[in-house]
Amino acid sequence: MALKNDKAVEIFSALHMNKIKNTEIEVAEARAAIRELAKNPSPQNRYEIAQLLAFVVNDIINQKTNYIDLFADVKRTDIGEKAMFKTKKSGINAFLQAKNGTTQRSRILNAYTDVNTIEVSARPYVNLYELAGGKVNFDECITDASDEMEKKIVEQIEATLYAAFSGYSSPNYASGSGVVAATIDPMITAMKRLGAVSLIGDINIISKLGELTGFTAIAGTEQFSDAIINEYNNNGKIGKYRGATVVELSNPFDRGSLSSTVLKQDLIYIVPAGAERPLKVVMEGDVESMEATNINDNTMEVCLRKYFGSAVIFGDNAYMGVYEDTTL
Repeated sequence: MALKNDKAVEIFSALHMNKIKNTEIEVAEARAAIRELAKNPSPQNRYEIAQLLAFVVNDIINQKTNYIDLFADVKRTDIGEKAMFKTKKSGINAFLQAKNGTTQRSRILNAYTDVNTIEVSARPYVNLYELAGGKVNFDECITDASDEMEKKIVEQIEATLYAAFSGYSSPNYASGSGVVAATIDPMITAMKRLGAVSLIGDINIISKLGELTGFTAIAGTEQFSDAIINEYNNNGKIGKYRGATVVELSNPFDRGSLSSTVLKQDLIYIVPAGAERPLKVVMEGDVESMEATNINDNTMEVCLRKYFGSAVIFGDNAYMGVYEDTTL
């Protein structure tokens, strides 16, 4: 029976994530093990193939979406378990008054809200004869299913965040033609009052921050430090801007495209450390699988399901900023 810590899970997951540390022999052995199961497609063997697929896809999704923790309050629960998010409300007040006067009472106020989950699913199928003969690799099912499910998850989470913040004004939301210092700098300054700030976004937009670091020494002459120039040439971005740490999000191309990406390329998330994060995300359980075989065409299909949810919940304030570059 397939287990989450099965060696094949580790190998197929690392292979997909380009983190393979195994030898070609180990990869070949893992593929051969799947072919052997397909050669004798008993209910137990089909179940094991489906379980291995679910375990690997689950591991990949967990790894590829872990950046969400950078700008969201994320809770991971068991199946059927509700995630309760605590938000701080304005409560305690202070007063100036005559000595020994009666102070008005005020109390600590918190709100507790749960976030509903929805399902993302994929239903790949493969011809068992082709799988058993090596004409189709198990890797292909993993790649297609994990990529598509991860894309739907992050698109929904980002859409939730953008819909909530795009209706606000600075310092919570602002836009400009390019990255405009006069617009984004006050947003960064405001969020820095809450703690150390990270500027998180796609390389296309965060690379533009380097252009804002120059200074005018002589009228009409802009200069940049050698350190900034070297850092930009080495990394394609700078590591700091106005005291904030610049973080590049992993944002691969959509399948079959060399222009559109999984995440939006035009947003910088301005996230203060330690402050309450308004974006709430719940990951409910692991990827589940169910399998079936079609006796008419000798195909096996696996239905993969993952439950997740996202919402923006404000407490006493919206402690985060979103800057949008309208040229991207």
